[in-house]
Amino acid sequence: MRTIVAFAALALPVALTAQTGQFVVRLGTDTIAIEQYTRTPDRLQGEQVVRSPRTVHRLYSATFGPGGAIARFELVTHNVSGAPGPAETKAVAEFTGDSAVVTVPRRDSTVTLRVRAGPGAVPFIGQGFGLIEEVVRRAKASGSARYTTTMLPLGDTEPLEVTVTPRGPDSLTLVLGAIGPLRARVDAQGTLLGLSGIGSTMQVTVSAPRASTSPRSGKGSRPARSACSRRRTRSRRTWRAPRSRCATAGPRRGAA
Repeated sequence: MRTIVAFAALALPVALTAQTGQFVVRLGTDTIAIEQYTRTPDRLQGEQVVRSPRTVHRLYSATFGPGGAIARFELVTHNVSGAPGPAETKAVAEFTGDSAVVTVPRRDSTVTLRVRAGPGAVPFIGQGFGLIEEVVRRAKASGSARYTTTMLPLGDTEPLEVTVTPRGPDSLTLVLGAIGPLRARVDAQGTLLGLSGIGSTMQVTVSAPRASTSPRSGKGSRPARSACSRRRTRSRRTWRAPRSRCATAGPRRGAA
């Protein structure tokens, strides 16, 4: 069986002019996270509301370098639940070679960590499926029977070992460190169409309202009002956010 290891050669998908998508994450019948993202050739930007273990609103932005790997990642987190802690925090990761320099909030200050993340590492945030989709897209582009890479939770000193195994032309399984196996449905480019962790160490299901992709003009269909927008509106009862679009830029511990 042929194995492609991302440490040796980074398999990158063909970049589209613009792609948008949404994810709804459920635990049983409870919705625990909603996310919307926009992917362009040089950037992946997303917005997310997560309800567990506490309600937070996140904006993230991943900038791709000349070779297609993520060079910089920014994560802004808003505390919208009224829980103790700052109203807003920001974490930043710079990826170079097989290392990452990560600055994350700690109490009333920040701490900077240098982490051996592995070449082509992808940031990891809890219930962040836009970033997981980036890994799946690379796995599909590799054409391998088994694809491995790493994902780095911001604030951790050890990355997650990630394995993607195709199970047919439109399905695969993922293992993210101790998380999984997760069963996913995908299209030919690796776009996530749905995911289930039932029976695994993460008992969630993920639905993906149909994504919009425009390989030529970059003008995709825009939903009249996304689920993420509706959730953010409810959150404003306790927190007044700056006016922004749902997908504009800005798990274990740390800032994520």
